[in-house]
Amino acid sequence: MNVFYIGVDNPVTISVPGVANEKVRASISNGSLSPTGGGKYVVRVTGGSEATINVSADMDGSSRPMGSTKFRVKPIPTPVPKVANKISGNFTKAEILASPYVLAVLENFDFDLRYNVVSYKFTYKNAAGDLIDLPGQGYMLSQQMKTMIQNSRRGDRFWVEDVVAAGLT
Repeated sequence: MNVFYIGVDNPVTISVPGVANEKVRASISNGSLSPTGGGKYVVRVTGGSEATINVSADMDGSSRPMGSTKFRVKPIPTPVPKVANKISGNFTKAEILASPYVLAVLENFDFDLRYNVVSYKFTYKNAAGDLIDLPGQGYMLSQQMKTMIQNSRRGDRFWVEDVVAAGLT
Protein backbone atom coordinates (compact mmCIF):
# COMPACT_ATOMS: atom_id res chain seq x y z
CA MET A 1 0.00 0.00 0.00
CA ASN A 2 1.26 3.49 -0.83
CA VAL A 3 1.98 6.11 1.81
CA PHE A 4 1.28 9.83 2.16
CA TYR A 5 3.25 11.75 4.79
CA ILE A 6 1.65 14.34 7.02
CA GLY A 7 2.70 17.97 6.58
CA VAL A 8 4.63 17.71 3.30
CA ASP A 9 3.83 17.82 -0.41
CA ASN A 10 3.32 14.25 -1.63
CA PRO A 11 3.61 14.05 -5.44
CA VAL A 12 1.29 11.64 -7.22
CA THR A 13 0.46 10.93 -10.87
CA ILE A 14 -3.10 10.03 -11.81
CA SER A 15 -4.16 8.84 -15.26
CA VAL A 16 -6.86 6.82 -16.97
CA PRO A 17 -5.79 4.84 -20.06
CA GLY A 18 -7.37 6.25 -23.20
CA VAL A 19 -8.63 9.42 -21.47
CA ALA A 20 -6.99 12.83 -21.84
CA ASN A 21 -5.61 14.27 -18.58
CA GLU A 22 -7.97 17.26 -18.73
CA LYS A 23 -10.95 14.86 -18.63
CA VAL A 24 -9.72 13.03 -15.52
CA ARG A 25 -11.13 14.14 -12.16
CA ALA A 26 -9.71 13.13 -8.80
CA SER A 27 -10.67 13.73 -5.19
CA ILE A 28 -9.24 12.65 -1.86
CA SER A 29 -11.06 11.60 1.31
CA ASN A 30 -8.59 12.91 3.89
CA GLY A 31 -6.61 15.92 2.72
CA SER A 32 -6.22 18.10 -0.33
CA LEU A 33 -5.36 17.24 -3.91
CA SER A 34 -3.99 20.01 -6.16
CA PRO A 35 -3.30 19.50 -9.88
CA THR A 36 0.09 20.66 -11.14
CA GLY A 37 -0.41 19.69 -14.79
CA GLY A 38 0.08 16.71 -17.04
CA GLY A 39 -1.72 14.27 -14.75
CA LYS A 40 0.47 15.20 -11.80
CA TYR A 41 -0.92 16.29 -8.43
CA VAL A 42 0.28 17.30 -4.99
CA VAL A 43 -1.42 15.66 -2.02
CA ARG A 44 -1.35 17.16 1.47
CA VAL A 45 -2.69 15.25 4.44
CA THR A 46 -2.97 16.54 8.00
CA GLY A 47 -3.76 13.45 10.02
CA GLY A 48 -5.66 10.21 10.24
CA SER A 49 -4.38 6.80 9.25
CA GLU A 50 -5.76 6.41 5.75
CA ALA A 51 -6.72 8.43 2.68
CA THR A 52 -8.51 7.34 -0.47
CA ILE A 53 -8.13 8.89 -3.90
CA ASN A 54 -11.21 8.50 -6.09
CA VAL A 55 -10.82 8.91 -9.84
CA SER A 56 -13.50 9.56 -12.44
CA ALA A 57 -13.41 10.48 -16.10
CA ASP A 58 -15.62 12.70 -18.25
CA MET A 59 -16.74 10.37 -21.05
CA ASP A 60 -19.59 10.79 -23.50
CA GLY A 61 -20.90 13.82 -21.63
CA SER A 62 -21.07 12.18 -18.21
CA SER A 63 -18.73 11.45 -15.34
CA ARG A 64 -17.85 7.78 -14.88
CA PRO A 65 -16.08 6.36 -11.82
CA MET A 66 -12.75 4.79 -12.77
CA GLY A 67 -11.59 3.48 -9.42
CA SER A 68 -10.10 4.35 -6.09
CA THR A 69 -6.85 3.68 -4.28
CA LYS A 70 -6.20 3.66 -0.54
CA PHE A 71 -3.06 5.15 0.97
CA ARG A 72 -1.66 4.89 4.46
CA VAL A 73 -1.11 8.23 6.21
CA LYS A 74 2.02 8.43 8.35
CA PRO A 75 3.96 11.10 10.21
CA ILE A 76 7.42 12.02 9.00
CA PRO A 77 9.92 9.83 10.89
CA THR A 78 11.85 11.26 13.82
CA PRO A 79 15.29 12.45 12.71
CA VAL A 80 18.33 10.54 13.95
CA PRO A 81 21.37 12.52 15.15
CA LYS A 82 24.65 11.69 13.42
CA VAL A 83 28.23 12.82 13.90
CA ALA A 84 30.76 12.08 11.13
CA ASN A 85 27.96 10.19 9.35
CA LYS A 86 27.59 7.68 12.20
CA ILE A 87 24.83 7.28 14.75
CA SER A 88 27.12 5.96 17.47
CA GLY A 89 30.27 3.97 18.08
CA ASN A 90 33.95 4.67 18.15
CA PHE A 91 35.37 7.43 15.97
CA THR A 92 38.90 8.35 15.07
CA LYS A 93 40.06 11.93 15.45
CA ALA A 94 40.47 12.07 11.69
CA GLU A 95 36.86 10.98 11.07
CA ILE A 96 35.41 13.65 13.33
CA LEU A 97 37.72 16.44 12.20
CA ALA A 98 37.07 15.60 8.52
CA SER A 99 33.32 15.86 9.12
CA PRO A 100 32.84 18.11 12.19
CA TYR A 101 29.07 18.28 11.93
CA VAL A 102 26.07 17.25 13.99
CA LEU A 103 23.27 16.34 11.61
CA ALA A 104 19.64 15.31 12.03
CA VAL A 105 18.99 12.69 9.35
CA LEU A 106 15.77 11.03 8.23
CA GLU A 107 16.85 7.43 7.68
CA ASN A 108 15.11 5.21 5.13
CA PHE A 109 12.93 8.10 3.99
CA ASP A 110 12.36 8.68 0.29
CA PHE A 111 11.69 12.43 0.37
CA ASP A 112 14.54 14.94 0.19
CA LEU A 113 13.78 16.66 3.51
CA ARG A 114 16.27 17.95 6.05
CA TYR A 115 16.09 19.19 9.59
CA ASN A 116 18.34 21.98 10.86
CA VAL A 117 20.27 21.24 14.04
CA VAL A 118 19.61 24.09 16.46
CA SER A 119 21.59 23.01 19.52
CA TYR A 120 23.24 20.08 21.29
CA LYS A 121 25.48 19.27 24.24
CA PHE A 122 29.08 18.20 23.61
CA THR A 123 30.72 16.38 26.50
CA TYR A 124 34.43 15.64 26.88
CA LYS A 125 35.70 13.15 29.45
CA ASN A 126 39.43 12.77 29.88
CA ALA A 127 41.17 9.59 31.06
CA ALA A 128 41.18 10.95 34.65
CA GLY A 129 37.37 11.17 34.57
CA ASP A 130 37.06 14.96 34.43
CA LEU A 131 33.96 16.08 32.51
CA ILE A 132 33.59 19.23 30.45
CA ASP A 133 30.20 20.08 28.94
CA LEU A 134 30.02 22.57 26.10
CA PRO A 135 26.81 23.84 24.52
CA GLY A 136 26.71 23.59 20.74
CA GLN A 137 24.77 25.94 18.48
CA GLY A 138 23.93 25.07 14.90
CA TYR A 139 25.27 22.01 13.14
CA MET A 140 29.04 22.61 13.29
CA LEU A 141 31.33 21.69 16.13
CA SER A 142 32.87 24.84 17.59
CA GLN A 143 36.57 25.59 17.28
CA GLN A 144 36.95 24.83 21.00
CA MET A 145 35.38 21.39 20.49
CA LYS A 146 37.61 20.65 17.49
CA THR A 147 40.68 21.71 19.47
CA MET A 148 39.68 19.37 22.33
CA ILE A 149 39.32 16.52 19.85
CA GLN A 150 42.65 17.35 18.18
CA ASN A 151 44.45 17.42 21.55
CA SER A 152 42.74 14.32 22.97
CA ARG A 153 44.64 11.23 24.02
CA ARG A 154 43.94 7.53 24.18
CA GLY A 155 41.20 6.88 26.73
CA ASP A 156 39.54 10.29 26.34
CA ARG A 157 35.87 10.17 25.39
CA PHE A 158 33.51 12.56 23.61
CA TRP A 159 29.81 12.40 23.03
CA VAL A 160 27.02 14.52 21.67
CA GLU A 161 23.57 14.41 23.24
CA ASP A 162 20.39 16.43 23.70
CA VAL A 163 20.33 17.29 20.00
CA VAL A 164 17.54 19.72 19.11
CA ALA A 165 16.52 19.92 15.46
CA ALA A 166 13.79 22.03 13.90
CA GLY A 167 12.16 23.02 10.67
CA LEU A 168 12.01 20.93 7.55
CA THR A 169 13.98 22.28 4.61
